[in-house]
Amino acid sequence: MVRKYTEPELLQFIELYLDGISHQTLVEKYNLKLSRTSFMSYVKKYQLHGVKGIEYQKNNRRYTKEFKLQVVTEHLEYGYGANYLANKYNIPAKSTVNAWINRYTEGKENNTYSSKSEVYNIMGVKKSYEEKIQIVEDYIENKLTYTEAAEKHQVSYNNIYSWVNKYKKHGPKGLEDNRGRGKPSELQTEEERLDAEIEALKARNKWLEMENDALKKRRKIAGSLKSQELDKKQNT
Repeated sequence: MVRKYTEPELLQFIELYLDGISHQTLVEKYNLKLSRTSFMSYVKKYQLHGVKGIEYQKNNRRYTKEFKLQVVTEHLEYGYGANYLANKYNIPAKSTVNAWINRYTEGKENNTYSSKSEVYNIMGVKKSYEEKIQIVEDYIENKLTYTEAAEKHQVSYNNIYSWVNKYKKHGPKGLEDNRGRGKPSELQTEEERLDAEIEALKARNKWLEMENDALKKRRKIAGSLKSQELDKKQNT
């Protein structure tokens, strides 16, 4: 894809924007031909990295496995989106970050250099439907990271990631074997699409209920511990 503007041209638009001129005005009066999303991506990269952030970068730029894993880990452990990570690390396109995430979560990359690499490569016993639910509930209730859950239950990091996200989208049914491999949405009837949307909403509500219950339990435990500490102080 040919880039529309040189670095000096982009910099001029960005400086005008930072001086208070809106994106819409830049389009209408200054003939900017970038969507708001694309333009704001350049603005953020400029704010984070200076002029270097908006320099043209070839698509064949090479990254080390260590760097890729660092980016993917921030997505998995902290929930950072691909667009945020692309801006943070000055990666030309969020599609590059998404590609790394897909490869790692599908087990297509060798993560042997991670300090916790064993959790990526664990070949554990196949878990039953009931065991998967227990693992996901443990992940939620005890606020575990993917790595901690994988180590605790001796399953791969990729499995934990997959099960948690299936549970978020489909609820407990998402953990049934071959769930989520059904008919593509474009081939579904209107009734099937509505049913799928309803199931997704139910699953989302169930997920939120579990998170709320887990939060209440943690608060109750914290309150109980605080009361015990106060009692000890009063009795001494």
